[in-house]
Amino acid sequence: MKRSLVAAFCVMVVLLAGLPGTTRADGWLVLGNTAWVSGDPTMILTNEYVLQPSVSVKVTQAGDLKWIATNIPFTFPQAAGNTIDAIVICYKTTSERTFISQTRLAEYLGPSVAFVKHDDPTDHSSTTDECYTSQVANYTLQGSVNLSLRLFFASTADTITLGLLAVHFK
Repeated sequence: MKRSLVAAFCVMVVLLAGLPGTTRADGWLVLGNTAWVSGDPTMILTNEYVLQPSVSVKVTQAGDLKWIATNIPFTFPQAAGNTIDAIVICYKTTSERTFISQTRLAEYLGPSVAFVKHDDPTDHSSTTDECYTSQVANYTLQGSVNLSLRLFFASTADTITLGLLAVHFK
């Protein structure tokens, strides 16, 4: 499902207006998008102007396997029993040849123990503001969870801009 960033923002505001104070009820968790990180030295992540919060991703070397990640802040003991069933990511690219190639949820149970819990290989290459929903097969959290995006850059002149990021839980 795709929507413009403005439409997605309005939907999230309406959804959040009815959220109770606990993370155990059905609802949306809207995440700030300025916490993206990468260990790849060829990637440049830039936070945009504060009134238009987004992060722009560029590279100094084009190619595949450019990963960025952010934490989904469900913390213990509140996380026990939460089930993630969808992720919404709003973005745009400067070229259809540059795109988001994978959406992944990985759970960390220790410093050297991680399990991939959701892997969506759908390519997303819109050059206009778009949002996509990655349907998750009812994943119930047991540990710390990271959302990762695999990016493909056709050129060092290209940019991927990430906007709204939301997780639906029940």
